[in-house]
Amino acid sequence: MHFNVVTDLNRCRDLWNQFSPQEFLFDLWDYRVCFFDPEHHKPYFSLPQAPRTLGVLPCWHVLDEACYEFFGGYYPERNRFFRD
Repeated sequence: MHFNVVTDLNRCRDLWNQFSPQEFLFDLWDYRVCFFDPEHHKPYFSLPQAPRTLGVLPCWHVLDEACYEFFGGYYPERNRFFRD
């Protein structure tokens, strides 16, 4: 399986809003993006390559630690893969 990676914050927002169930506070983009700091994070949303977007794994690259975490960090509740 191949994946496309989205790093544009506006496109990531659109994908988040498209796939998030928006049932809980942690599902809301405006809440999660508060934890984003462009000096320390780079958006890294992975999408399975398919004829249409089936889902998204919303992560960010933690630049200081050279690792990946769910967008919003490791501590917010409800970290998950969003799917159609």
